[in-house]
Amino acid sequence: MSGAKAGEPLGSRLSQWVGGGLVRVFLIVVGLFWLVPTVGLLLASLRTPEDMAADGWWNVFTKPSQLTFGAYETLLKNDDITGSLLNTAYITVPATVLVVVIGSSPDTRSPGWSSRAATGGSSRWWGCWWCRCRWR
Repeated sequence: MSGAKAGEPLGSRLSQWVGGGLVRVFLIVVGLFWLVPTVGLLLASLRTPEDMAADGWWNVFTKPSQLTFGAYETLLKNDDITGSLLNTAYITVPATVLVVVIGSSPDTRSPGWSSRAATGGSSRWWGCWWCRCRWR
């Protein structure tokens, strides 16, 4: 460890070692290897079934003309599939927004609702923090 002194605490020496360039390069390489299957699936989904049967997905780098959105066009023309996708969006988007709103509450004891902290100790007061309404 190049910058560490002999009398430095262990935590300080470890943070200097972890902050080094070799660890960062290692993490970048691991991250790139982690992404290879995802990129492969994406590229394979953009190829025709005949091209996929003939050779591997990595050949798109030498033959980019193999890439097509034909499979996605066929999929999105199916009314059952598009209806299911819309239903999924109708459910997940509001649920995600609600989780973010409740999770960003300033009151950590009662996420999403201000209680005793907002009133100086009165436990009878309840209200939501985003519109400042109150219930008694």
